[in-house]
Amino acid sequence: MKSSTLHGVSSSARTRVGVQRLGASALALGLVGLFACGAATIGDPCEMPGSTEECVEDAVCDTLKDGEVLCLLICEEQADCPSDFDCNGVSGSSLKACHPKTLE
Repeated sequence: MKSSTLHGVSSSARTRVGVQRLGASALALGLVGLFACGAATIGDPCEMPGSTEECVEDAVCDTLKDGEVLCLLICEEQADCPSDFDCNGVSGSSLKACHPKTLE
């Protein structure tokens, strides 16, 4: 295999650099995917009240009366929540979520 040069760099060296960049990009995308798959489940801590981005599907981040910030199950009416939870509005959002009655 004949190697050509451009600006003193062989084509095989350019190919290695390209593959290394591609590998680094794939690694970065893989890490983003890994963290995206690791969304917080219902009851797990979160950081952005009103956001659904960091919680699993059908959950939203909200602040409880005691100041704890958790991912909560999204609800539309009281019947969507367990008996020891109330379906109430979520801070910074038009959504409602099941909030524990003991902390209300």
